[in-house]
Amino acid sequence: MSNDDVLRVRIGGMSCGGCVRGLARAFEKAGLRATSIEVGRADLPKETPVDAVRAAVEGAGFQLLDVEHG
Repeated sequence: MSNDDVLRVRIGGMSCGGCVRGLARAFEKAGLRATSIEVGRADLPKETPVDAVRAAVEGAGFQLLDVEHG
């Protein structure tokens, strides 16, 4: 997947691998497919609705800080 095909989100409140796993579960539960999740950021396909990402991130107890469309 090229950078042009990516919705990159910066996420606040993450500090460890457990946070990464928790966010992965929240995305999965919401039907979202992340291509990459790391502490503080995640990449998803660019057509992913930002509102759905925000709901999943906040539902997992984190904050959506920034969204970059590739």
